Amino acid sequence: MRSPAWPKWSRRSTFTFWGGGEWSTVTVAPEGRSPVQFVGWSFREAHEQASPVESFPDGRLRDDAPTVGLLHADLNAPGSVYAPVSLGALRQCPVSAWLLGHIHAPSLRDDRSPLVLYPGSLQPLDPSEPGPHGPWRVEVVPDGTSTAAQLPRAPLRYEHLEVDVDAIDDEGAVEAAVTDAMRDRLRTAREEGPTPQRLVCRLTLTGRTPVHRAVCDLVETWPGALEVPVAESAAVVEAAVARTRPALDLERIAEGTDPPAVLAQLLLAMRDGAEDEHAQEAWAAIKAACSAVRDSPAYDPLPAADDLSPDRETLADMVWRQGLLLLDELRSQTDAAPQE
Repeated sequence: MRSPAWPKWSRRSTFTFWGGGEWSTVTVAPEGRSPVQFVGWSFREAHEQASPVESFPDGRLRDDAPTVGLLHADLNAPGSVYAPVSLGALRQCPVSAWLLGHIHAPSLRDDRSPLVLYPGSLQPLDPSEPGPHGPWRVEVVPDGTSTAAQLPRAPLRYEHLEVDVDAIDDEGAVEAAVTDAMRDRLRTAREEGPTPQRLVCRLTLTGRTPVHRAVCDLVETWPGALEVPVAESAAVVEAAVARTRPALDLERIAEGTDPPAVLAQLLLAMRDGAEDEHAQEAWAAIKAACSAVRDSPAYDPLPAADDLSPDRETLADMVWRQGLLLLDELRSQTDAAPQE
């Protein structure tokens, strides 16, 4: 027989608090249902560096009822101060299912029995928790098998959308592509379960477009202003960023000897990982400029200014995007210059 449904248990208005850094057990046996045993552990203090699974009470568990483990822990994060545990160690324990706390975003880490689930928060707390939220229905049977299904009930939902605007040459068409993507995502969310009242989107625009510079200005107007209704719901923009590129033929531009050609040659060298003399000089100048900013008096009050420096990949992406903008501006100035 399956374990009782959560709503029926909640009507008993009974709570069991486990604490003190020790494992506790409790058995729930509603009338007409098979009993199910819960085993759980909670923190002694704000931080716990040891894995609580090392002291799991195998010998104290009943063998006539399936067991569900409850644990606030950091899964597969060695060195964590929030009770680090490994998936392998959890699977060695004689339980039917593990329900973990600590991470707010829902995540079914292992759907085999015993399943390992972070149910997450019932409602998303910030945009870093995209996708559906809501309660989970976990079913266990006496033979130890278990299943889990999410019930997406949260009226608020965050989504990260990437919209490709490659080759689009009109600002209005760019915005139309964005609103179409938002509308499609909201319709999909409506089909997945109860309709979210609000779909809050973080947008990233990609692709090569001749209106790249206009797109960079356009995305700044969308947060809090661009809204797409679908029936009784609406998709809105929380943040937007343009990762688009100007529609430039770098190889052709690099064939010349003028300043745009020199810049195009440098960008191609960076893209292809060519560490020639010019690229090395450019990187040295870029790093010196970053260090000068980091070492300026304005950053002295910060406790870890070194941590503010971007890594090589992040810095390369910034240089690439700004270099393309500069090249686009140089070419526009060249094209606008009077011909003698």
